[in-house]
Amino acid sequence: MKASPFRRNYRTPQKCGICMENKSVSDFMFINGCLHSYCSKCVGRYVTEKIRNNVVAIACPYPGCEVGTLTPEMCKPVLSRVLFDHWYNVLMKHKFSCRRRFCGTCKSIWHPKMACNDAQQLRQDYWEKEDLLLVELANKQGWNRCPFCGFYVEKVSGCSNILCR
Repeated sequence: MKASPFRRNYRTPQKCGICMENKSVSDFMFINGCLHSYCSKCVGRYVTEKIRNNVVAIACPYPGCEVGTLTPEMCKPVLSRVLFDHWYNVLMKHKFSCRRRFCGTCKSIWHPKMACNDAQQLRQDYWEKEDLLLVELANKQGWNRCPFCGFYVEKVSGCSNILCR
Protein backbone atom coordinates (compact mmCIF):
# COMPACT_ATOMS: atom_id res chain seq x y z
CA MET A 1 0.00 0.00 0.00
CA LYS A 2 1.35 3.41 -1.00
CA ALA A 3 1.56 6.10 1.71
CA SER A 4 -0.36 9.33 1.31
CA PRO A 5 1.84 12.31 0.34
CA PHE A 6 -0.09 14.43 2.91
CA ARG A 7 0.58 12.14 5.83
CA ARG A 8 3.59 12.96 7.96
CA ASN A 9 6.09 10.29 8.92
CA TYR A 10 6.27 10.74 12.70
CA ARG A 11 9.48 8.74 13.00
CA THR A 12 11.46 10.83 10.52
CA PRO A 13 12.83 14.09 11.94
CA GLN A 14 11.38 17.23 10.36
CA LYS A 15 13.33 20.38 9.54
CA CYS A 16 12.18 23.59 11.28
CA GLY A 17 11.79 26.44 8.79
CA ILE A 18 13.19 28.96 11.27
CA CYS A 19 16.25 27.36 12.93
CA MET A 20 16.70 24.81 10.10
CA GLU A 21 17.42 22.04 12.62
CA ASN A 22 16.03 18.52 12.30
CA LYS A 23 13.72 17.76 15.22
CA SER A 24 11.14 15.20 16.20
CA VAL A 25 7.62 15.94 14.94
CA SER A 26 6.48 15.94 18.57
CA ASP A 27 8.63 19.08 19.06
CA PHE A 28 6.63 20.97 16.40
CA MET A 29 3.70 23.34 16.76
CA PHE A 30 1.16 23.59 13.96
CA ILE A 31 -0.16 27.07 13.15
CA ASN A 32 -3.94 27.68 13.16
CA GLY A 33 -5.42 28.29 9.72
CA CYS A 34 -2.49 27.09 7.60
CA LEU A 35 -0.37 23.98 7.22
CA HIS A 36 2.89 25.53 8.45
CA SER A 37 4.69 24.16 11.48
CA TYR A 38 7.81 25.12 13.41
CA CYS A 39 9.65 23.77 16.43
CA SER A 40 8.23 24.88 19.76
CA LYS A 41 11.42 26.67 20.75
CA CYS A 42 11.37 28.88 17.63
CA VAL A 43 7.64 29.60 17.98
CA GLY A 44 8.29 30.65 21.57
CA ARG A 45 11.08 33.03 20.52
CA TYR A 46 9.02 34.41 17.61
CA VAL A 47 5.93 35.09 19.75
CA THR A 48 8.03 36.54 22.59
CA GLU A 49 9.64 39.02 20.19
CA LYS A 50 6.26 39.99 18.70
CA ILE A 51 4.74 40.59 22.15
CA ARG A 52 7.75 42.68 23.22
CA ASN A 53 7.19 44.78 20.09
CA ASN A 54 3.53 45.32 21.08
CA VAL A 55 2.13 43.14 18.32
CA VAL A 56 -1.23 41.74 19.46
CA ALA A 57 -2.49 39.82 16.42
CA ILE A 58 0.42 37.45 15.69
CA ALA A 59 0.51 35.87 12.24
CA CYS A 60 2.24 32.74 11.00
CA PRO A 61 5.99 33.38 10.60
CA TYR A 62 6.01 31.93 7.08
CA PRO A 63 6.72 34.80 4.63
CA GLY A 64 3.55 35.78 2.75
CA CYS A 65 1.22 33.54 4.79
CA GLU A 66 -1.96 35.51 5.37
CA VAL A 67 -4.15 32.85 6.95
CA GLY A 68 -2.14 31.38 9.81
CA THR A 69 -2.54 32.86 13.30
CA LEU A 70 -1.04 32.19 16.69
CA THR A 71 -3.19 32.45 19.80
CA PRO A 72 -2.25 32.77 23.46
CA GLU A 73 -3.89 29.43 24.22
CA MET A 74 -1.81 27.51 21.69
CA CYS A 75 1.41 29.30 22.70
CA LYS A 76 0.92 29.00 26.47
CA PRO A 77 3.29 26.00 26.79
CA VAL A 78 6.18 27.93 25.18
CA LEU A 79 5.74 31.30 26.94
CA SER A 80 6.57 32.46 30.44
CA ARG A 81 3.53 32.99 32.67
CA VAL A 82 4.16 36.77 32.77
CA LEU A 83 4.40 37.06 28.99
CA PHE A 84 1.34 34.86 28.43
CA ASP A 85 -0.74 36.89 30.92
CA HIS A 86 0.37 40.16 29.35
CA TRP A 87 -0.53 39.04 25.80
CA TYR A 88 -3.84 37.53 26.87
CA ASN A 89 -4.84 40.63 28.87
CA VAL A 90 -3.94 43.00 26.03
CA LEU A 91 -5.93 40.87 23.58
CA MET A 92 -8.95 40.85 25.89
CA LYS A 93 -8.70 44.62 26.42
CA HIS A 94 -8.67 45.21 22.66
CA LYS A 95 -11.44 42.70 22.06
CA PHE A 96 -13.77 44.32 24.58
CA SER A 97 -12.87 47.91 23.72
CA CYS A 98 -13.89 47.28 20.12
CA ARG A 99 -17.66 47.61 19.81
CA ARG A 100 -17.88 45.45 16.67
CA ARG A 101 -17.99 41.68 16.60
CA PHE A 102 -15.19 39.99 14.71
CA CYS A 103 -13.88 36.52 14.02
CA GLY A 104 -10.92 35.66 16.22
CA THR A 105 -9.41 33.43 13.53
CA CYS A 106 -9.44 35.60 10.40
CA LYS A 107 -9.91 39.00 12.12
CA SER A 108 -12.75 39.98 9.79
CA ILE A 109 -16.35 40.84 10.59
CA TRP A 110 -18.21 38.08 12.46
CA HIS A 111 -19.54 35.38 10.14
CA PRO A 112 -21.46 32.76 12.14
CA LYS A 113 -21.90 29.32 10.56
CA MET A 114 -19.58 30.20 7.66
CA ALA A 115 -15.96 29.18 7.10
CA CYS A 116 -13.41 32.01 7.18
CA ASN A 117 -12.35 31.46 3.55
CA ASP A 118 -15.99 31.47 2.40
CA ALA A 119 -16.76 34.66 4.34
CA GLN A 120 -13.72 36.45 2.94
CA GLN A 121 -14.56 35.33 -0.61
CA LEU A 122 -18.15 36.47 -0.17
CA ARG A 123 -17.01 39.86 1.11
CA GLN A 124 -14.60 40.22 -1.78
CA ASP A 125 -17.28 39.25 -4.32
CA TYR A 126 -19.57 41.98 -3.03
CA TRP A 127 -17.05 44.80 -2.98
CA GLU A 128 -18.29 47.65 -5.11
CA LYS A 129 -16.30 50.17 -7.12
CA GLU A 130 -16.57 52.69 -4.27
CA ASP A 131 -15.00 50.22 -1.87
CA LEU A 132 -12.07 49.69 -4.21
CA LEU A 133 -11.67 53.46 -4.51
CA LEU A 134 -11.66 53.75 -0.71
CA VAL A 135 -8.91 51.13 -0.46
CA GLU A 136 -6.93 53.00 -3.10
CA LEU A 137 -7.40 56.31 -1.25
CA ALA A 138 -6.43 54.71 2.07
CA ASN A 139 -3.23 53.37 0.53
CA LYS A 140 -2.35 56.79 -0.91
CA GLN A 141 -3.11 58.57 2.39
CA GLY A 142 -1.22 56.00 4.46
CA TRP A 143 -4.26 55.04 6.53
CA ASN A 144 -4.15 51.81 8.53
CA ARG A 145 -6.88 49.39 9.50
CA CYS A 146 -7.74 48.48 13.06
CA PRO A 147 -6.55 44.86 13.38
CA PHE A 148 -9.79 43.96 15.14
CA CYS A 149 -12.72 45.69 13.45
CA GLY A 150 -11.13 46.65 10.11
CA PHE A 151 -12.08 50.36 10.15
CA TYR A 152 -9.58 52.76 8.62
CA VAL A 153 -7.72 55.05 10.99
CA GLU A 154 -5.36 57.94 10.38
CA LYS A 155 -2.40 58.62 12.61
CA VAL A 156 -2.51 62.23 13.72
CA SER A 157 0.15 62.14 16.43
CA GLY A 158 1.74 59.88 19.00
CA CYS A 159 2.82 56.28 18.73
CA SER A 160 1.71 53.78 16.10
CA ASN A 161 -0.50 51.68 18.40
CA ILE A 162 -4.14 51.49 17.34
CA LEU A 163 -6.76 51.58 20.09
CA CYS A 164 -10.19 50.76 18.77
CA ARG A 165 -13.09 52.77 20.19
